[in-house]
Amino acid sequence: MYGGDGDGSVMGKEGKVAKEILRAIGEMEDEEFHSLCRELADHMDVRIEEIESSGGETRIRGEMKRAGKDPVALVLAFKRDTAEPEDLQRIVSLNKDAVGIFITPSGFSEDARTYGEEFEIKMFDADGFITLLRQYDLTDSLEDRLRKKFIEKEGARFLPSIDRLEGFMKLANDHYSINSHKKALRYVEQALELKPNYDHAWSLKSRIHEAFGEMDEALECAKKAAEYNIGDPELWLALGSVLSRMGRTKEEIECYDRAISLNKKFVQAWTNKGVALHSLGRYKEAVECYDRVLELDTSNTQSLNNKGAALRKLGKEKEALKMYEKALKIDPGFVDAWINKAVLLQLVGDDAEAVKAFDKVLQEVKDDPKIWFQKGISHMNLQEDVNAKKCFEEALVLDPSLIEAKTAWEKMKSGIRKKGYPCFGEYEAKDEGCAECKVSEECKEKSK
Repeated sequence: MYGGDGDGSVMGKEGKVAKEILRAIGEMEDEEFHSLCRELADHMDVRIEEIESSGGETRIRGEMKRAGKDPVALVLAFKRDTAEPEDLQRIVSLNKDAVGIFITPSGFSEDARTYGEEFEIKMFDADGFITLLRQYDLTDSLEDRLRKKFIEKEGARFLPSIDRLEGFMKLANDHYSINSHKKALRYVEQALELKPNYDHAWSLKSRIHEAFGEMDEALECAKKAAEYNIGDPELWLALGSVLSRMGRTKEEIECYDRAISLNKKFVQAWTNKGVALHSLGRYKEAVECYDRVLELDTSNTQSLNNKGAALRKLGKEKEALKMYEKALKIDPGFVDAWINKAVLLQLVGDDAEAVKAFDKVLQEVKDDPKIWFQKGISHMNLQEDVNAKKCFEEALVLDPSLIEAKTAWEKMKSGIRKKGYPCFGEYEAKDEGCAECKVSEECKEKSK
């Protein structure tokens, strides 16, 4: 199977546009071409097991999903130059039993066609390549990306020196990495004087302004970076992150959606979208995002922990606890998951296990007064007053202004529990938990 006549020509009403796209693809840097190949593979629902890229060639081995059927083993190859028999032979050698697909906008030699037909390799040349790009809605973003990339092309031709441009960018990145932000800004601005549409320079300038806390400037730079290379999902992710810091959550989510439309398997974009939805109280949608991450990366502890937090908000405590435990099985030192597990155990009344979980947290984080306070509450619930008092005291050493710890410590010190009250004996003040207490009526009588 091959589209076109094998010599790279494109026919039909949209032939002129298609030819322009193919010409621009031929002028791409190798890394840009490899990125386009990976993007197309993602949209074809290929689960990549191995990928090799060199020069103008990319070879991918993996599985392709099929609706209602088992996935099929696949070897997918891309080449910008004319394909020869040895090129097709390489993909057959990767897996003789796999479906072979070879894509090249420059077409196939006669010998290559003969070889491909003999081994039932599906071949796509110029017309076929364009057809695939259109089938998976990649042509619009590709045309826009190429249009932006070649803005001010005539001016770029007269750059004093590409080495000078990259030299400024290296200096800017080096200074940014050591928090020397003023110098970094000076060098990145010099780079932009040479190439005003340089997306990487605008992206770095955005991060520098963000480091200064100049969020309006950071946002404008992030927008420019995405504008000059709208087909790069990383730039949309970066723009979403700036909007997140500014509290513009709905716009932030739109950026993550744009990144995901360019790369359906973009784990960080799915993760960030889930966190943003969580912050809006849209917990069910957040869980769906975390599930997409876990489909792509089953051992992603961050999303297991985040999913647990969202499930807890949905009132699904048992499921939430399972998520925390899965995360901790993968990473026993994951402090956030231990904290969430401890708080959840305390919430459901399992204070003995909560104390153990808080102890795990305190092995890593010994200077957090709120953790000491929360552990003290669990000791208090277990009527382990000596341990509770020690925890409250430790919390106050770390933060003397922590009102809840100060109140709890004063009550413990007063010995009020010894007077017969199962709690602090302030039923009428409606201490937290009084309504659920089994002896609340008795306590109410004693407090009269």
